[in-house]
Amino acid sequence: MNYNFGTYDIDGDSLIYTLVNALGYLNGPDTLVYNTPYSPTYPITTDSGYVDFDSLTGSLTLTPDTVQVCVVTCLVEEYRNGVLIGSIMRDIQVFVLDCPNNSIPLLDTPLVTNLSAACTLVDNNSMEICAGNLVSFDISAIDPDTLD
Repeated sequence: MNYNFGTYDIDGDSLIYTLVNALGYLNGPDTLVYNTPYSPTYPITTDSGYVDFDSLTGSLTLTPDTVQVCVVTCLVEEYRNGVLIGSIMRDIQVFVLDCPNNSIPLLDTPLVTNLSAACTLVDNNSMEICAGNLVSFDISAIDPDTLD
């Protein structure tokens, strides 16, 4: 599984990502307690026993080891000239399902079609986009499992 919290700062401020406790509200605001073996930095059990999280990009990479329902909470802090000027928390709920006998969809070629004029296709996996511009494109795939 690869997930990126997908934030950016138009002012060019530094963003720092941290996996933190989810918050709840039962008898007032409080941090939620994780059942063992889960924790804020290990919110999904994995084959490797760890979660790869990049605090500079907000990218989360892992391979779940079983069917599970998890909450991943990320704190994003914004710094300007080394001074904290803002923060936001994002929660995502992840459902890990068992999908036996599921074939991976096949990507059609060309990979990217109907690319808007606001960007340039560099190769099959990359495009150049100027900040602030809207971009749209299509990626077509074929699912060999026609009944799902």
